[in-house]
Amino acid sequence: MIKNVERLYSEAMELAEVSKTYLEENMYTRAAGLPDAGLADVNAITMITCMLTNITSFLLMTKAYEKGEIPKEQVMESASSIMGEMVKMQMYTSDNEEIKQILARLDVLMLRVKEMIVN
Repeated sequence: MIKNVERLYSEAMELAEVSKTYLEENMYTRAAGLPDAGLADVNAITMITCMLTNITSFLLMTKAYEKGEIPKEQVMESASSIMGEMVKMQMYTSDNEEIKQILARLDVLMLRVKEMIVN
């Protein structure tokens, strides 16, 4: 189980880096006058980043539980919370192709995390 958690954590961190790079390369250059589409992109990356933070937090808690550092109840609370957030995130779409690619990768990651939670 720990190998699976570490693999998912690595994927989440890699995707967080992709999101950060997108934000740095695209958003800051448009900061002077973002059109509505630009604001939607900022919102999308913000939501993605928040979901990735929740996923990595859950994975770190799972790892701590596996090592006997925290009680199972704490992990289960986190799992319950993250499942609700995943449902909301799956309904999100974007017209921006780069963000669509990030969302697609996030969907795959969320599916793997869900499988881990359910099993």
